[in-house]
Amino acid sequence: MTKILIVGIDSLIGRSLAQHLATRCSVSGLWLDHAESIKSCSGGPVNQQSLSKQTESADVVIFCGGASRSSWDNQFGTFSAEQKWLKPCIAAAGKADTQLVFISSDAVFSGPWVFHDDATPSLVKNTTSSKVAKTLVGFEAQVTAARSSLVVRTNVLGWKANTFLGERLDALLAGRRLILDATTFSTPIVDQHFAPLLEECLQRSVSGYIHIGGGERTSPFSFAVELISGMNKITSELTPNTISRSPSEQSLRCSRLRQELHQQTPILKVSIEAISDPALEIAHAVAA
Repeated sequence: MTKILIVGIDSLIGRSLAQHLATRCSVSGLWLDHAESIKSCSGGPVNQQSLSKQTESADVVIFCGGASRSSWDNQFGTFSAEQKWLKPCIAAAGKADTQLVFISSDAVFSGPWVFHDDATPSLVKNTTSSKVAKTLVGFEAQVTAARSSLVVRTNVLGWKANTFLGERLDALLAGRRLILDATTFSTPIVDQHFAPLLEECLQRSVSGYIHIGGGERTSPFSFAVELISGMNKITSELTPNTISRSPSEQSLRCSRLRQELHQQTPILKVSIEAISDPALEIAHAVAA
């Protein structure tokens, strides 16, 4: 793994991966919607020419489209990037004999199990029925048809505009009332913990399906409660919304990560601290 191309460097995961990997190897990025500038990482807009040229010289291509958004985001469920660029990316990677990594979502699951293991596409098809889940499974199937490809299911949170965490943290710091989903359970992981775990997968040339998530199951409401409890002087009122959605179980069991790569997933307390510490610094700076 000497050169990596990130398609969707303007996404939360794409940006985080570029920042982490650029200190370890050569990284270039193509943005899907808006220009993104990252230190030590060359970038440009995605088009057929740039995609083909950049893929030819890459050892690994990581696709971070709409599926890479946290399934807790209000904007989750739009897959225009996958619809337009996933097939060309698969074709370019196949022509260049380059490994393709597709960042997918825990939204392929909705139950009935509490924790879902690194699963085969056929098992997923038998246990999901929503339109979003079926769309995701279709994208995953396209990717896994390619040799040595990797599908990563996850739910990554990070402080970025128009994301679950970015919007909720802004509301918490402003003391606004929040009504949060208490019926969707997941195993979220923050972006700075996700990047090193994916790096380990790339170093070990992992292929197939792998789950990268946090070590504990929680809901958006419970996550926010834990977050606010670790942040002094936050006065926001949190209310659980238990009637707007049917209960959904999207939690991931990261068996391959632990058993094959001997990597531990972060517990919820560690994730909360990774978010609350910089948030408090910003809050104190604003108050000063």
